[in-house]
Amino acid sequence: MGTKTWSCDAEGHQIEVTNYYSYLRFKAYESLKVDGTEVQRVDDTILRANSYLKYDLPVSSGVRTLEVIMGTQGFDVLCHILLDGELIGGDTTRDLSALYPDEWDKVRERGFARFVAVRGIASMGIPFGLLMTLFNASGAKSLAHLISGGIVSGVLFGTFMGAYLWWSQSRPHIADKEHR
Repeated sequence: MGTKTWSCDAEGHQIEVTNYYSYLRFKAYESLKVDGTEVQRVDDTILRANSYLKYDLPVSSGVRTLEVIMGTQGFDVLCHILLDGELIGGDTTRDLSALYPDEWDKVRERGFARFVAVRGIASMGIPFGLLMTLFNASGAKSLAHLISGGIVSGVLFGTFMGAYLWWSQSRPHIADKEHR
């Protein structure tokens, strides 16, 4: 169980973003507050890898778009707070694993199969398959059995991880489009 909070000022407004998660209850939420009032909250499970919050911030000159993008880096949750696309708060010196909405739209245009091939099989499956081949080297019946086992485990693991990442990356952006 843990809570992480980021805050910054935007056009005279106090912005506060909170990420809460509980492994025991398998729950998580993200909250966006402006001047102490919660303006958006997303309740979810801890399975998703990122979150996207958006709020039209009223300012003296009109309305500006406040966006919050959260992603993971290892076991650490990171946050970017943007005002009209400009990074104004959060973890400003660190890169997120989460995709910005315009980046995600480009990835979706390229398709699910390419995403799974690149982000799943190539990025995760091949290293996993190589590790499995090394771990199984001493007990392999033959070289062909060892290599085929590594290929199968790498492709299966990479496909699963790619599909999970697609699901996890798309959820915040689908929720944002439904929220509009």
